[in-house]
Amino acid sequence: GVSQEPSALKGEAQNEDKRINLLLDYMRAHLEREVSLDSLAGLVQCTPYHVIRLFKAKLGLSPHAYFVQLRLERARELIDLGHSLSEASFLAGFSDQSHLTRRFKKRYGVTPGTYAIQKSG
Repeated sequence: GVSQEPSALKGEAQNEDKRINLLLDYMRAHLEREVSLDSLAGLVQCTPYHVIRLFKAKLGLSPHAYFVQLRLERARELIDLGHSLSEASFLAGFSDQSHLTRRFKKRYGVTPGTYAIQKSG
């Protein structure tokens, strides 16, 4: 037969899912500002170390790396909607356009400017 995991473990897993979902929702809602590890930990009432472990286990990334990825996706959406690169970088929470450009190129293989031209072409 199929072995059932003990209910305590199952409850813990559901709790972890709730925590990660809460953290992800919070990050998405605050892309334009700096979100500290301490504030994330406070939000789900655990240690910063535990937040890092949660992210690595569920998403394979650190909270910071995941946050940057969310910001890049947001910047790309904004470019798709026709925003200027400076607007997109500001609204997605990058400190300046060159920061967006470096991260964007690393992630997508093209600069945001090239991406915008390809999208409109």
